[in-house]
Amino acid sequence: MRRLSLLFVGGCLLLTSGCATNHVVEWKAKSHVEWDKASEQNVEVAGEPAYYALLPLTVPFDVVTSPIQLGVLLAWPAAKSPQSE
Repeated sequence: MRRLSLLFVGGCLLLTSGCATNHVVEWKAKSHVEWDKASEQNVEVAGEPAYYALLPLTVPFDVVTSPIQLGVLLAWPAAKSPQSE
């Protein structure tokens, strides 16, 4: 039973690791378009490739925060569904 529990926890961590923070680091590293409130138009933002150095840190960070991420992912559909009156 202990081995099965460890396999289950390891599988959950493997499937969720790197997901949340990886997208943020990748978004900052690549050039992209953002809305500028001052000029009220889309502005091209240059990417910072130095952010790619942070990618190895995303996996341990996501492993540590995976219980919170799991709670948010489970609550997300309930928050988006229309409430019955």
